[in-house]
Amino acid sequence: MTNALLLAATVMALTLCWGQGQSMDMTLTPGTSGAQVVDAVVDKVHAHCLFNNDRLFLRRLAYVESHDGTDPKTYRQGYDGGIWQVDRSMLTATQSCANIIKRECDIIKQEFGIDWTKVTWSQLRIPLYSGLAASLYLIQRLANSHVIPGDIAGQADIWAHYYHLNEPTGTYITLAAEATQYSTYIDCQGALDLAFLMDSSGSIMTSDYLLQLNFVAEVVKALPVGPDRVQVANVVFGTIAEVAFNFSTYSDKQDIIDDIKNTDKDNGGTNTPTALNLTRTVVFDPANGARPGARKVAVLLTDGESYDFNLTVQEAEKLRSEGVIVFAIGIGYINLQELLAVASQPVCSHVYVLDNYAHIDSILYEIQKSTCEAPLVLTPNHPVVGHVGENGTTVTVGAFRPLDNDTVLAVRSNCSILDVFVSYTNPHPNAALYTEKYTTTDGKPAFITMEGQKHGLPVYVTVVGSRLPNNTAQLANCSDFTYKLTLENVTKVEIVCREKSTYRDCHPEDFVGSKFESLLCPDQTPVNNPCTPSNLAASLLLHPHPYLNNYFIKCDLLGRMYITLCPNGELFNKATLSCGFDNQVVNGGVPLPSDYRNPCSPQSVQNGLYFFAYSNDKHQYIQCDVWGGAWLKDCAPAHVWNDQAHTCVPDTLHEFDKTTVAPFEVRNPCTPQALAAGTLFFPHPCDHTKYIHCDIAGNYYIQACPAGMFFDPATFVCSPIDPQVNDPACGTGRK
Repeated sequence: MTNALLLAATVMALTLCWGQGQSMDMTLTPGTSGAQVVDAVVDKVHAHCLFNNDRLFLRRLAYVESHDGTDPKTYRQGYDGGIWQVDRSMLTATQSCANIIKRECDIIKQEFGIDWTKVTWSQLRIPLYSGLAASLYLIQRLANSHVIPGDIAGQADIWAHYYHLNEPTGTYITLAAEATQYSTYIDCQGALDLAFLMDSSGSIMTSDYLLQLNFVAEVVKALPVGPDRVQVANVVFGTIAEVAFNFSTYSDKQDIIDDIKNTDKDNGGTNTPTALNLTRTVVFDPANGARPGARKVAVLLTDGESYDFNLTVQEAEKLRSEGVIVFAIGIGYINLQELLAVASQPVCSHVYVLDNYAHIDSILYEIQKSTCEAPLVLTPNHPVVGHVGENGTTVTVGAFRPLDNDTVLAVRSNCSILDVFVSYTNPHPNAALYTEKYTTTDGKPAFITMEGQKHGLPVYVTVVGSRLPNNTAQLANCSDFTYKLTLENVTKVEIVCREKSTYRDCHPEDFVGSKFESLLCPDQTPVNNPCTPSNLAASLLLHPHPYLNNYFIKCDLLGRMYITLCPNGELFNKATLSCGFDNQVVNGGVPLPSDYRNPCSPQSVQNGLYFFAYSNDKHQYIQCDVWGGAWLKDCAPAHVWNDQAHTCVPDTLHEFDKTTVAPFEVRNPCTPQALAAGTLFFPHPCDHTKYIHCDIAGNYYIQACPAGMFFDPATFVCSPIDPQVNDPACGTGRK
């Protein structure tokens, strides 16, 4: 190398990952799948208030319908419903964008640039489109007359009657429980400081006040209270406002509940501004037990009729500016305008009305979910520090304060590897949706400029950490596996390259082989592409990274290479061509036996053919990966592989019950043409309280409408209106 690298002034730049930042949005990539893709779609829908208060129904629905898109049937040939399995008729039912869903269609056009009236069924292979279609269909079917319950059993009934008609509710109950178990999906890991502001004024009726006390007690009961987890404080206000107890007052959950339930009613005025001020200046003061590194949430329960609207709004803004997430819950005869002005954005997920005991569970679930998922607040004086567990750690933070041009977000790791995802729009960035991505290791932190804040945007950062492998950790004498995020003012540093007498900007290849090679991040370091035609012909699609033993190189069948980090800090094993030191189970399956012909040819993969029958066992099938690898997978219990449907189907299928139509001979309407067109529902020939439901294998079933409803052939749904259609072939017309 003839270039001499010149380093200016300070060594700060030696730890800066070079050339970072490339956006990713898998929600707009056709055919993508997985939990992170689904989470990103749901976050987009909720961020724009498109499916308010769905109580995780949209999230659960993705898993119930297609296992988050990983089920082989998801993107099958001839069906374009995508992750949420939206039939063509369901999409068509939403495309007038009239009346009930006009607001939602307008938001979709404004925020996403999508004219819903022109969306084609094939576009539902794009995850965001499939999620939007499911949301619009449910909003229209429910027609604002049904509130989606928070409990899984209640949601199963909605699913069976309005989405996947007359399917057994047990299917939804089982799968939904897998998708969103409280311990995994809503997990209050880390510290949360939760303050309640309870209105005890005279405008609150006694019955509503008791409802309020019971609700707050139920929220506390559901959360993991403890010194290192959730701390609770309470402010009570009427004519005056006072702190009932601080975060440091109680550490026992029952003591908190007892104190709340014994709170006396004031019956005076509504001094909401002072209550908000006390919460900001006293309750969230570290001297009273507030923890600098904790998520901060305030839940205001009031009728919204404070003595001074403008002052209330000003105090709420000051509280939010300190990084506190504010919920506003209306009690009794509410002033909705004031509740909306007080709450954090988006207000649709931070404003609720508690009007009877029946709604406690549903609102409780939303509060639990939102408080547990609230981002940690990062400010210049309050860094975020945490421990990377043995199974890894995920933490989301938000930096909300205005920053000057010299301020950067510094992310450092100790004995750990961190993937850092940054977004200015999504409060929970992940591998499927981010604006910028960084990777850090020991001695190689990332420094991230807050570009979004120049435009007044918040900054959200998700850190996904894993420990260094055991052998590497032992060599490094690791005893503490931690991460640290800080806002820092740094002196600008520039590295320049000189070629003979000419100075120029440096390129990544200038660093390779020099003493400054550590400046490069792994995915920016030049590496010769091993995906040569000869290696592809020999099916050599995995290769070790030339000098980073926790990375490897994947080849696709077009000769493109992908530098990939092993999970959980594992090292790449050159002998087994896998991460770790044993053969890995990939895609939930096992390698195809070596004596069985691999059907995953380059031609098959290029043509999108990823699933094949396994002739040795009808209860198994073969799934291809994009590199031509073949993996043997099991069907669900009591299911067998159907090669025509390209999915597993029940081993014993229901037969059509002809007793209701004798002597008329029923013909199967589930033709290949009907399936290709996405038409899965047909009227029963003789009983208008029933209909025919096709499965994707072309089998047909009798289904019954709910009591008092009739199948409408025009809309493909059950309706309270009797269509009164006669069919002479039945002899006596329809029943």
